[in-house]
Amino acid sequence: MTIRYAAVYNSKGVVLVDSSAVGNCAVVSIMIMEKIKARQKSSREQKTYYQSASPSHKNVYSIQYDFEHCYHILRDDKSSTHFLCMTTGGTLSVPLRVVYGFLEALQHTFSAKFDAKTIASTTTAYSLRSAFQFELESAMHTYNTNPPSQQSESTRALLEKIDKAKDAVSVNISELLERGEKVELLLDKSEALEVEARVFKKTATEAERRLYNQKMVWAASIATAVLLVVLLLTVSACGIDFSYCRKSSSN
Repeated sequence: MTIRYAAVYNSKGVVLVDSSAVGNCAVVSIMIMEKIKARQKSSREQKTYYQSASPSHKNVYSIQYDFEHCYHILRDDKSSTHFLCMTTGGTLSVPLRVVYGFLEALQHTFSAKFDAKTIASTTTAYSLRSAFQFELESAMHTYNTNPPSQQSESTRALLEKIDKAKDAVSVNISELLERGEKVELLLDKSEALEVEARVFKKTATEAERRLYNQKMVWAASIATAVLLVVLLLTVSACGIDFSYCRKSSSN
């Protein structure tokens, strides 16, 4: 399992994301957050388009996008902030202690750096990215390479609740999105793949051009060296003004 993407959302939208993210994970996460926020605001019974990771802990969600990718969300009730990450490896291979340990660590560090008033008043998208990017990348690196073996009390309690929930680990993305949204998402995914293909083609073309230029430089260098050797041999045999060669030919 690898944490590939992370983001933080306040009540108005996304305030920071992992700048190294690729693909359409940002589009998917925004759709998921819109659905979850709509469900939290509604007081009426609705179709369950998301599933809490624990019936007794309503601020944690795990959503399966496809066989390989899962999205996990932790909500901070004090600041109404959502902490999201996307993992690869599928549902069964995801160590929940690493996922929720990462989200809890992210929540703790973020809340320590920005107070609830600052978070709530932030209205510009990605406005906190530069101020928190180092901490975000450090946390992702730590939990991807060497996650802490010791769990905090809150993480341990959360995992105990999750373990007691037999059928509440994740929900398929098709249950989360309406038909039109799924079509739109597929188009976004197709466009993302097309962009990646164009980037790959451009990179390959540039690499081929660089290789060709290097070959031409080498060829020019070798030709120049050969000409210099011939010139030096000629000068040494005939003199710099070719007088020796002219004398021998006249004789």
